[in-house]
Amino acid sequence: MTTPELPTHTPDQRSFVGLWLPPAAVATIGLGSAYVVYGITIVEKSLSALVLPVGLMWLALLLWFYLSIRLKQRSAAILSALCLVLISGFGNCLVANQLAKSLEYPYFGFEIDALEKLDAVVVLGGGTTTNLNGQPQLANSGDRIAMAAKVIFAGKTDRLVCTGLQTYRSTPEDLQGGEEAQAILRSFGIAEQSIETIGGENTAQEMQALKKWMANHPDLKRIGILTSAWHLSRAMRLANNAGIQATPIPADFLSRFPSVSADWVIPSSENLQGSSLVLREYCARVVGR
Repeated sequence: MTTPELPTHTPDQRSFVGLWLPPAAVATIGLGSAYVVYGITIVEKSLSALVLPVGLMWLALLLWFYLSIRLKQRSAAILSALCLVLISGFGNCLVANQLAKSLEYPYFGFEIDALEKLDAVVVLGGGTTTNLNGQPQLANSGDRIAMAAKVIFAGKTDRLVCTGLQTYRSTPEDLQGGEEAQAILRSFGIAEQSIETIGGENTAQEMQALKKWMANHPDLKRIGILTSAWHLSRAMRLANNAGIQATPIPADFLSRFPSVSADWVIPSSENLQGSSLVLREYCARVVGR
């Protein structure tokens, strides 16, 4: 009588391996392919992206979707798939780039040298902040301030008007947006008498403040409005609604040349933010703001 051969794995072990082998194989093939095609750098960037908050949420959604399919939970599978589509789509660099281009393309050909001499250039708020040392600094849209300096140093205007007020300030040390921009531009060597500030907590209010300012300066006819390229169409629309004729000056383009990056696949917070900025502009257009 022969002794029966014992199984190498218990049923629970086989179930565990069968459950996790497919996603592990997909991840291995994906990272291995990236290494073969693009080298170790893209693998390192991919692993770094996966341990960041958005990457971890994306992995959790992938896991949720996979387990819902395996466990035949139809409602959970549909919900997780919808969440995956949203975060994977708007967090993808190619999608975010195309969204930005849809707003910025009218200004791709802008050149400072071709700009006519203007009586004043209005720099919309949003490109600065105040750090905890009480010092103004450039924020995510700080290229607005850099472009303002370029315009004045190129001799295209002798006057800058910086806008921006905060709805709420936790401390007086937190400067107003216009004050931040004015201080930074002065640190660039621009004369104090060439910069002034006006109010406005949002773009619509900034245009109303600009309208009043222009009424008090009837000699200034040729006005430029400088803001982020993705925001410029909205700013010009609101300026026209306020009866202001101005020259658009773009800065702070979101769209960029494509390059090999982990966010072709793994969503990133940067792309989600860019997509959100563009979608907010389209929402403002729908509601007439």
